[in-house]
Amino acid sequence: MKIKINWLIVLIVMVSSVGFAQTSVEKIFRKYKNDDDVVSLSFKGDLSNFLRNKTEIDFKSKIEACEFLMFDGKDNISKTDEAKIKEALNKDKYELLINVRNKTVKANVYAISRGESLSKVYAVANLDNKNIYLILVGNIFFEELSKMDFNIDGAKGLKEVFK
Repeated sequence: MKIKINWLIVLIVMVSSVGFAQTSVEKIFRKYKNDDDVVSLSFKGDLSNFLRNKTEIDFKSKIEACEFLMFDGKDNISKTDEAKIKEALNKDKYELLINVRNKTVKANVYAISRGESLSKVYAVANLDNKNIYLILVGNIFFEELSKMDFNIDGAKGLKEVFK
């Protein structure tokens, strides 16, 4: 009986330590939300209307949540947290969709595919001397990303990433 209890304790410790060791991009974002010089936006609910372009487009996509961080100038997520984000993207099986590199924009867009749609989109961009991080969660159709209006004050060029 004592051996069974010891094994049970070991199993519980192993399972709980794996749970605590798991990291997600959203958890890392929370760390920076209240920092000075960081613009942080967090939305929950159906955001399709908020992100739609000014035209009358009937989107099939349903966006349930959006996390947005913008660092001004040289401020940015720490190198340690960047490594944790890469690890989380790999663990969650994000795939690189878009890689943009030119004189004014450096951006990567990753997503978790659900067949015809995407369940999560993660974008990181450096544009206009700003470092921008974005997560969209929902049922997002890739072809509609370029039609959504990501014209958030200070990040006007973000829409160019999805074109």
